[in-house]
Amino acid sequence: EGWEPYTLSLRLINWIGFWGSRGSEVISEDSAFSKRLYDSLSLQCDWLLKRLEKHILGNHYLENGVALWIAGKFLEGPAATRWRRVGQQILDDQLEEQMLGDGMHFELSPMYHNRMLWILGWLSEIDSKQFLNRHQKAVEAARFMKHPDGRVALFNDSAFGIYPEVQGEDPIGCFSMKDSGYYGIRTEAGDYLICDAGRIGPDYIPGHSHCDVGSFELSVGGRRLITDTGVYHYLNTAKRHYSRSTIAHNVFAPVGVEQAEIWSAFRVGDRPNVTVTEWDDSVEHFHLSVSHNGFQKWDVSVTRTFDYDAHQTLKVVDRVAAKEKTKMVGRLHLAPEVEVVECGNAVAVLKLESLTIRIELENVDTLKVVESDYYPEFNVVVSCSCLEYSVISQNCDVSVTINWER
Repeated sequence: EGWEPYTLSLRLINWIGFWGSRGSEVISEDSAFSKRLYDSLSLQCDWLLKRLEKHILGNHYLENGVALWIAGKFLEGPAATRWRRVGQQILDDQLEEQMLGDGMHFELSPMYHNRMLWILGWLSEIDSKQFLNRHQKAVEAARFMKHPDGRVALFNDSAFGIYPEVQGEDPIGCFSMKDSGYYGIRTEAGDYLICDAGRIGPDYIPGHSHCDVGSFELSVGGRRLITDTGVYHYLNTAKRHYSRSTIAHNVFAPVGVEQAEIWSAFRVGDRPNVTVTEWDDSVEHFHLSVSHNGFQKWDVSVTRTFDYDAHQTLKVVDRVAAKEKTKMVGRLHLAPEVEVVECGNAVAVLKLESLTIRIELENVDTLKVVESDYYPEFNVVVSCSCLEYSVISQNCDVSVTINWER
């Protein structure tokens, strides 16, 4: 796999990054080694140039372009000029395509966005006129996608510890990233809410997408309370299928039904159209309403509404309209540190260190605690508690109200 174009691109970027900075003294002092290094880099660039991942596109093709552009800057000669020219063409085309107007990477994975952030940071150091503005917008988007604990939200294919997190002070208040579909709020008290109200990903490359339309993550007092499942690995296994499934996210859905036709390790067939019908924000409050047609084959529609205020209250309402009575199930996946101290009669009480969280539900038939897998890092499984609630109805409004006390 060392000569696969994506792997090769990453290696070229890393090698040039090292030998162009910390290893530069070795290059200047050891001419024999320098020749072997340059010969190897040239061989790899020529190999890559003939195997660009135009069939995959997305972050793979962009990394191909970055590797060639940087190699063309680092080396000299006619071949280097050719690499730089091809790399520039790819960057011109793909950065326009892949970096959305709100600064987010178009595959909508906070983890991969941080990779693009690192790449843009390096490119802007080499050529600030060309790349600095995109880097600054990517930094702003990354700040919105970060929990108070300093780590990314786990939407789509995301895991901790893969790429560097954005540093510096994060903005307080509401935010709306309308191009990518992420909406949320951050407070001075360390509360943070982020909602996924966008499409699952680009239509022609949805391989890193999950069934998470309408899902959300919530931190209170600087600690994660409700989290998405994350991703275990990229192999075509049960864990991979689960991490992408509807039940692995904090959504409301008909039993046994997926929002999108997810299959194999990276495939998506039919997928929902998503509409943000309402968005209203102020200093201490926001109102968001999002609907999708992912369940139309089953004659079921769901519109989810979020109401958040800075007095430590979040209300989530799912309005269901179905052709006939349907069993609907919702889930709230709890972070590992959360303890369920009470659950029953449509009320759950949670403890998160010194915080007490009370969750009240309306118009549900059942509420129970189930165990669920949590994948915070690749190849790591943590067993966590999950609140599961259900109702059998044709038309109903199911509400979940979350209150927390200092």
